[in-house]
Amino acid sequence: MKQNVRALAAQILTEVIGQKKSLPQVVSEHIPEDYAQRPLLFELCYGSLRWYYLLRALANELLLKPLPKKHQDIYYLLLIGLHQLLNMNIPQYAIVSETVQAAVSLGQPWAKGLINKNLRRFLEEKDALLAKVDKNEEAKYVHPQWLIGKIKKAWPDQWQDILLANNLRAPLTLRANLLKNTRDEYLAYLKKHEIEAHAVADCEFALNLDKPMPIENIPGFAEGLASVQDAAGQFAAKLLNLKPNLRVLDACAAPGTKSTHILELEPKLAHLTAVEKDPERLMMIKQNFERLNLARDHFNLILADVAHTQQWWSGEKFDRILVDAPCSGSGVIRRHPDMKVLREPEDSKNHHQIQVHLLNHLWPLLEKKGLLLYSTCSIFPEENEKTIQEFLQKNADAKVQKCELPLGLAQQYGWQLLPQENGSDGFYYCLIGKL
Repeated sequence: MKQNVRALAAQILTEVIGQKKSLPQVVSEHIPEDYAQRPLLFELCYGSLRWYYLLRALANELLLKPLPKKHQDIYYLLLIGLHQLLNMNIPQYAIVSETVQAAVSLGQPWAKGLINKNLRRFLEEKDALLAKVDKNEEAKYVHPQWLIGKIKKAWPDQWQDILLANNLRAPLTLRANLLKNTRDEYLAYLKKHEIEAHAVADCEFALNLDKPMPIENIPGFAEGLASVQDAAGQFAAKLLNLKPNLRVLDACAAPGTKSTHILELEPKLAHLTAVEKDPERLMMIKQNFERLNLARDHFNLILADVAHTQQWWSGEKFDRILVDAPCSGSGVIRRHPDMKVLREPEDSKNHHQIQVHLLNHLWPLLEKKGLLLYSTCSIFPEENEKTIQEFLQKNADAKVQKCELPLGLAQQYGWQLLPQENGSDGFYYCLIGKL
């Protein structure tokens, strides 16, 4: 790839949007960890995807005619220029100049005039253009129309708050490791290192950094004093009602934040089994366990498709099962803005089928009087309540247990957290007991 940072960003967006690849995947394929302009590149890519539907509407107003498909990188370069002018603290002359020069780096010097003319026109007509596109719902709420409609239907009273929250930057939330320090002790440790942070209300382990930073720079992180985990996800281990000598299964375990939290809250478990089907993601779990210095004899990491129980299960039943199920990720769009362009209307239906299949295959592994905690980072009933409803219809020995959190909304089955609440992500939990 070209090394001009804006040209790089345009090429990355071409792959993400044009080839439906995830942004982290494309970045990992093309950008080395030591790339000097990595922070700027991330802001150009993540920011342009976060505001994509607004930027696209503006670009389409500016352009006299659509650019042909072979010049989509120039189209995305124009969006990147608009994002900088709207949202980044860089002098306007530098934005225009550098973005124009990026067209040359892309091997398309003919586009210099097009980029220059349209960025300058945007600056001259900014207020009028923004007012015009604000009448377009996709541009106003910066989501695809199908997703706006789906969120409206699911949450008729909260849909605007959800859409607005999805456009915000997510906080960098940490979970204090109670085996090594309390949250207050860790906050004091950060303050000693001149890092400002504050406790998250309603979540006893969570704290937010006032200014995000690379995790390797967070004091005490390498020593296992804390882990990165959104506050919504930190409720999972607590809801499992852990006790000494229990056997626990984390069924979809990567990257290991919930598995490690389980052992931090109850280090005297008989055993924790964590299953993950992706080798690279299984290695992430292993690295998290090692960083936190958790006792190796208390857990077992297994590379397998957890639904294929005959391939990995020993036959000994579990007292607790955590099913953090595959889902659309509709509750964490603010962390993954590429989802706005990657997700499809049928995704929830497809995930629902996978989720029911997974629950039905794991239910026989649960001991009588045991608990299964089902969770997703989705806000759609099709992946949450409807999944539980279908599962209950097929399993007469399953009964939903009381599951209450200090924030969020009670549902017929389970509990829903929405992304605008308390700075946490959107998450769903349902606790099921075996009769």
